[in-house]
Amino acid sequence: MEIKSSKSKKVKFSTFSQFYLPSSNLPAPINAGPDPQTKAGNLIIGGLLKIGQYSSAPTGSTGALYYDTTANEFKGYKSTGWASLGGTSPVSSVFGRTGAVTAASGDYSVGNITGAAPLASPTFTGSVTMPGTGIWNSSGNVGIGTTGPTVKLDVKGTATVPPTSGTTSGGIFRIDEGNNAVLDFGGNPNSPYGAWIQSTNKTTLAVNYPLVLNPNGGNVGIWKTNPGTALDVAGTVTATQFVGGGAGITGVPKGTLSCLTKTCSFPYQGPGIYGSCTVTCDTGYVSTGCESSFSTTMTYFIDSPANSCKCDNYDSHAGSNLAIGVTCYARCCTLQ
Repeated sequence: MEIKSSKSKKVKFSTFSQFYLPSSNLPAPINAGPDPQTKAGNLIIGGLLKIGQYSSAPTGSTGALYYDTTANEFKGYKSTGWASLGGTSPVSSVFGRTGAVTAASGDYSVGNITGAAPLASPTFTGSVTMPGTGIWNSSGNVGIGTTGPTVKLDVKGTATVPPTSGTTSGGIFRIDEGNNAVLDFGGNPNSPYGAWIQSTNKTTLAVNYPLVLNPNGGNVGIWKTNPGTALDVAGTVTATQFVGGGAGITGVPKGTLSCLTKTCSFPYQGPGIYGSCTVTCDTGYVSTGCESSFSTTMTYFIDSPANSCKCDNYDSHAGSNLAIGVTCYARCCTLQ
């Protein structure tokens, strides 16, 4: 319909079919101009959405997005300014991280990232995968079980006595060579505390394996930073036994060998009756030999446990009744 005025000006009215009307309210018409516009409620687009492209950062506000044609990446505005959302820096200061993530295959996988924004120190919960060869925090420290690592790799756990059975390790850190043999590291919860290392089988901790130090050569020092021999100890060594003839031992201080004989005895008890006694050298003395007095009509045995002599005697002639006893002698010596 048209209305024409006396000055030849027209006013035109158009009508629309109901089929062209939206199914719900339209708060405001879409503006093709530069002025900002607000849409109440969700906006669902069935096709592609193309956002603004700029070669330098425009004026922004929180929640704004644009594509940086210089850096070839999307950027978003978050309180203090623009930050990368993708492109060559897949994880950026939007998540509290600066710099690019690099991996051999060009991708990365990170579990859940938690913490208050901005995440200057991200906390990862879940699996963290870095394919290929990479560098993790080359200028700082990495902590497992601790939020304040003080060395390059700081692992914190609970001190427990190493278990002697089962499959549950009491260690804090483990090296697994892939064939059931593992090397566990842990802490001792009991006085005098300290730490422990155990080479064992992860499928049954009752099985223990050797712990090899410097298998290709080199010296081991205890209380020494410059060991000069295979085992160089700056202190006192306690051992229950040394194996070998000792022909090559040098540096042993000279002294006077002092020896004494200790005895024990038991009387003859009668035909076929067994008897025994044990004599032990005093602390600081070492048993160097055992002897026994006996009758030709009797049989005796000498069993020498650690630093002791034990004499066993029984009558091999049943029916004899010789009043013969046995004395056991232990030769005990010390270096003075």
